[in-house]
Parts: sequence; C-alpha cells; structure tokens
Amino acid sequence: MRGTKETIAASQIAQNAGATTISLYVEKSALLDYSDYQIKYESLALDESRIERVNSSIGQYWSMYCYERIK
Repeated sequence: MRGTKETIAASQIAQNAGATTISLYVEKSALLDYSDYQIKYESLALDESRIERVNSSIGQYWSMYCYERIK
C-alpha cells in the first residue's frame, strides 16, 4: 500500500514539528520523503507464508522495543 495523502500530510506536519518519523511501507511513495526512518515490509496479499515481516508484526515489535526502553 502506498502512503495516503492524509498519512503523508501527517508525517510532514510531525516532522516539521520536530518529531522523529518512521514509515512502514511495501512500495516507495511520497511518504518516505517525510520519514526519518523507513522500514520495508511484506504484504500478506502477496505471500501468506511469512508473517514475521508484515506491518503488524513489525509495528508490534517496535512498539514493545520502545516501551521497554522508556519504562
């Protein structure tokens, strides 16, 4: 999925406000122009055999990683 216009705008606003932005993506899009870090993931629509590299798995991993670092 490509970044929607709303997601791209939100990332741009966040980055302009000084936030660090991270984007998960399947295909490159304008969203990456406003992302400090880009993480490519695999789409379940293309391959259901590997779930460790899908967006929800990556998002959950990084959420828990950040939580453990700040608690």
